[in-house]
Amino acid sequence: MGKRGPIPKKPFLKVMSGNLPMTQNNVGTQQRYATPPSRPRHLSREEKAIWKKTIELLNSVRVLQIIDGPVLAAFCCSYARWVAAEREIQIVQKENKLGALILKVNNSYTVNPLITVSRRAQADMVTYAAQLGMTPAARSRLESDGSSTVKRKVNAFEKLKKIKDERMDTKNTKIRKGRNIKKE
Repeated sequence: MGKRGPIPKKPFLKVMSGNLPMTQNNVGTQQRYATPPSRPRHLSREEKAIWKKTIELLNSVRVLQIIDGPVLAAFCCSYARWVAAEREIQIVQKENKLGALILKVNNSYTVNPLITVSRRAQADMVTYAAQLGMTPAARSRLESDGSSTVKRKVNAFEKLKKIKDERMDTKNTKIRKGRNIKKE
């Protein structure tokens, strides 16, 4: 079983959202120009078209790297499978309105296997899309350009803590100055 909770953010994204201080270790060297992966040879014609379109869309965000190739290929296969299943469901629905959803087998009714294939392919596609930053939630966690910063609201507790820290700093400097005077 994998780790629980939200998908962890990279340190530079935490810095941009204001959750980490801006240090060299946290910021690092963010790769601004990502190299897209090369297309696998096993993709069908439809999957290749999906690959090309997805690469074009994700290049503007600059999040793809060579290592993302298998996830992108799985996304393309799931997307093509989902579209094919939906097309078949529409064909069956034109012929027989009820047959698109349920089938009668041996005097009992069962769910059309095309519905199951469509659901699984759709779920897989959404999972892979989230991994590639193609869902609204995933995009909100990504920042396409490392130079821009996200403004963060400062709440009342942070203001109070800042005031307290400033007072403590001035108090500590007075104490240090007093110690230095006594020593002389």
